[in-house]
Amino acid sequence: MGHPIASHSRPVSALRTADRYQGTALDPVRGGASDRLARAYRHPLTAAITGGVMGYIVMAAVLLGLGYVLTHYLVGGSVGAWDDSVNRWFVGRRTSALNNLTAIGSDLGATMTVVGVGVAAAIALAVGRRWR
Repeated sequence: MGHPIASHSRPVSALRTADRYQGTALDPVRGGASDRLARAYRHPLTAAITGGVMGYIVMAAVLLGLGYVLTHYLVGGSVGAWDDSVNRWFVGRRTSALNNLTAIGSDLGATMTVVGVGVAAAIALAVGRRWR
C-alpha cells in the first residue's frame, strides 16, 4: 500500500497546502516536523526528549543573547538613563498608600500566588469535567 498522497491525481504541493489548513491548529501536518522526528528517532519517548532538549537549548540561547545585549549595550545608554528617570519619578511621588498598593500588587504576582491560582483552576476544571 502506497503513501496516501501518491494515490491522488492532484499535485503533491496542492495536497500538502490543502492538508495544512484542515482540522485544528494542534493537528499534525503530514510531512511536518512531528513526522520527521518520528522517522528519525522511531520511538515517541526519544523524539519527545530530543524535542524538549532542543527547545530548551534554543530558548536558553535566545534569552542569554537578549540578556547579554541588554546588560552590555543598552543599560549604559539611553535605555539605562530612561529606566533611572522612571525610578526617580516614582520615588518623588511615593506615599504610604501607594506603598501599600504596590505591596498588594507584588503579593498577587508572587510565585506561590500564581501556583495556587493555577492549582485551583485545574481542580475547578477537573471537577466541572471541562478538562480536555
